Amino acid sequence: MTVNELIFNFRINVESGGVFIIEKGTGSFIKVTKAMLDKIGDREIQSHNIFDSKVMINIGMNVEELKTLDVGEIKIGTTLELIEMQGEKQMPKGLRGVVTHIDDAAQIHVRWQNGSSLAIIPEVDKFMVVQN
Repeated sequence: MTVNELIFNFRINVESGGVFIIEKGTGSFIKVTKAMLDKIGDREIQSHNIFDSKVMINIGMNVEELKTLDVGEIKIGTTLELIEMQGEKQMPKGLRGVVTHIDDAAQIHVRWQNGSSLAIIPEVDKFMVVQN
């Protein structure tokens, strides 16, 4: 069963916080957002538990990987931390920057700590939102 099938079959409301992905073995979990669902919806579920109107599912990703999929809350002024930028060796993992704008192609333009203004391509590059 995929994430989409589970949500459809059990009519779970993502927006009200009814779906959580749990990291097997650690007990850590993260709430699924619409942006994440768009990227993981067809992924197979390894296991799940349903109680009340909430569901905890395991899809074989850890919480840090899942955080990189959530781009729904990004707006000007958001701080991002780079995990990997394809083809840009001068952009190291852990580099932080502030979003300056998002263009029509959905590229996220960032003013990076190292002075660069390279844009993130969400479907290609890996990053996470830093909670300020």
